[in-house]
Amino acid sequence: MTKYEDAKRCPKCDQPGELKGTSVIERGARVETYHCMNEDCSWFNTGWAVQINRDGSIPEHNTSDPKQFALPDWAKNAADREINQTAHLFGLDRDPEDPEYGKAITNDVPEIRRP
Repeated sequence: MTKYEDAKRCPKCDQPGELKGTSVIERGARVETYHCMNEDCSWFNTGWAVQINRDGSIPEHNTSDPKQFALPDWAKNAADREINQTAHLFGLDRDPEDPEYGKAITNDVPEIRRP
């Protein structure tokens, strides 16, 4: 079995996945999206991506390195707006010049109790 054939298999049950889509990315590589169709698998109908480089090679699976591409400005700006709006709702507005600005606010958020 080739590495490509391995990559098309479900990471959980090892059954061949069903190709759901293909897209071309930077540098001429393509990404194929597969879904597990094994109803007995915990990943049933869950997708995963397989990158195929221009030369046909499949990059090693690596989740420990930082992402190769930075978050686009439009996404970062939208996330920052949501964080600031949430902080404002909880009365946690902070000055960007404050050294604590941008740190996790989870410890400041009051506990929500359900009836």
